[in-house]
Amino acid sequence: MMARIVGGRKSHYLRWPWMISLRRYEGKAFKHKCGATLLNQLWAITAAHCVDGKMPNEVVLRLGEYNFHRMDESHPHVERRIYMIVIHPQFDAVTYENDLALLRFYEPVSLRANIVPICLPKPLDDVAGRMAVVTGWGRLAEEGELPGSLHEVSMPILTNKECEEMYSAAGYVETIRDVFVCAGLLNGGLDACEGDSGGPMVVRGTRGQWKLVGLISWGMGCAAPKQPGVYTRITKFVDWIDDIISL
Repeated sequence: MMARIVGGRKSHYLRWPWMISLRRYEGKAFKHKCGATLLNQLWAITAAHCVDGKMPNEVVLRLGEYNFHRMDESHPHVERRIYMIVIHPQFDAVTYENDLALLRFYEPVSLRANIVPICLPKPLDDVAGRMAVVTGWGRLAEEGELPGSLHEVSMPILTNKECEEMYSAAGYVETIRDVFVCAGLLNGGLDACEGDSGGPMVVRGTRGQWKLVGLISWGMGCAAPKQPGVYTRITKFVDWIDDIISL
């Protein structure tokens, strides 16, 4: 159950300034493992399964990044060590329900053109039928290559009933609870993939502001027909998030 950008395109520089590369210590270096999203100058959010069982010193966040292989971008990236990991108390590592975690930096980050927080939605926002954008540095195909640059894909958000019916048609019995939200096409072809987990699904508000409505959580394969991506539904957790990041 992994997530990556499939069927999308390379993003424009500075277009998604809340996007974070979550890096975990493996071997002798920190390596990109998941996406995360900037909430304010001290806090980021990601999927709980990206940090479950990890100590704060095993995770580094890279903010303001675009292309992993270039050092000459007009706004350099910055990295932040993690002071505290707050995994949602009801996170279920088997079903991936309540799959979200908050990460507090040791020191605040300065906002600039390539480092800008995302807005949170209102708890009652209904996003079914909206077009969403998902971003990440994950694989471009199942078992495929990892891109150097940030990629994006636009997909329609489904109702949970539509999502269950698609999985059923593909031969899976999935109960899509209200803590999840799905996005994708009946015919497949557009999806997140391995390396994208924890990253944002955003929609545009009526006044042009972007809102975080989902975190890449799980799926079957990548971009397969009748198997939409499943995301943590942020509207269900706005109050919990606010309570913690306002401390």
